Amino acid sequence: MRITFVFCLFVFFSLVSVSCQSGFTARSKDWTPDKLLNNDRVHSLPFEVVGAGLFVIDVQLNNGQPEKFLIDTGATKSAVFQELANEYQLVGFEDSKVVIHGMTAKGTKPRTTIKNLRIASLELSEFEVVILGQREKFGEEIYRPDGIIGMDVLSDYRIYVDAELLLLHLIPRSLPPLNFPSNWRLIQLKPNPYSEVNYGLNFIELRIGNRLVPALLDTGSEFNIINWDSLHFPQLKAMRKRMREDWLIKGAIGEFDPVSQIKVENFRGGQKWWEERIFYVMNFDNLDILGIEQNPFVIAGGNLLAGNSFYLDFETQMLLIKPDDYDRKVSLGRRDGIVVQVE
Repeated sequence: MRITFVFCLFVFFSLVSVSCQSGFTARSKDWTPDKLLNNDRVHSLPFEVVGAGLFVIDVQLNNGQPEKFLIDTGATKSAVFQELANEYQLVGFEDSKVVIHGMTAKGTKPRTTIKNLRIASLELSEFEVVILGQREKFGEEIYRPDGIIGMDVLSDYRIYVDAELLLLHLIPRSLPPLNFPSNWRLIQLKPNPYSEVNYGLNFIELRIGNRLVPALLDTGSEFNIINWDSLHFPQLKAMRKRMREDWLIKGAIGEFDPVSQIKVENFRGGQKWWEERIFYVMNFDNLDILGIEQNPFVIAGGNLLAGNSFYLDFETQMLLIKPDDYDRKVSLGRRDGIVVQVE
């Protein structure tokens, strides 16, 4: 049994560029979030959260009408989908393709150049993107974005998302890091523990049960996804055994590649706690480039951030999340044991 996911990780390893832009590292007590709207070097724009946790912004191509793009920290390269490429007559360079690794497939796609791409007050000229085929369907509903803004853009900025005002701020690294109240929850960004090459991506650690599991921070994924090797709970072992027995009874055609769903309660990353989230359980067949193989691994989707204000700083390698009611319960000692419930 296999489920095809709508919002998947894309790793463009043929064209990896990680920003090395330097900037101020000293903090200014006056450099706080309320100063952002008055600074003309900060690119501020509205966003919306679609589905379970996809951050969507308006992007203009060649001074055209606004198009819907995902903010995708799990993509090393920005992209447009084929329908938008057709609309703007963007022609791919067939002799210059990139290799794409996704959770369920991998292949090659052409590149193209957009004469002018605008994100709020940010303008990018002769900007290179990849042309992707149309996103596949998941279940009965699907949100089809027009494109993806990946780490080739995002890594040059500190990202502050204000969930109350529904504003996303791209803050140049040349500006000082922001200061937040001390009760904001810190999650340290980490390198990939399974590979010396990060491909411009960022990882965190999630404590699920009594284990620390490496997780790719992927706002381009609507869902949290975990591989079977990550959790050694009796419920999961029993579930996988039942699924294999059913598969054998039904004829055992092809390779046994189970996909299921669990509910994880009371887990955390760094100082941040989550009360309950759904995780899909599957193996990442095409992410060998990240060195996963049979190691524990998680895709930490955008729904872990949706609904909270947060600050993502790729230079200082930290993610700060504004505390919510559950964080306050935990700080008062109202914390139960971590449990995994099978749906």
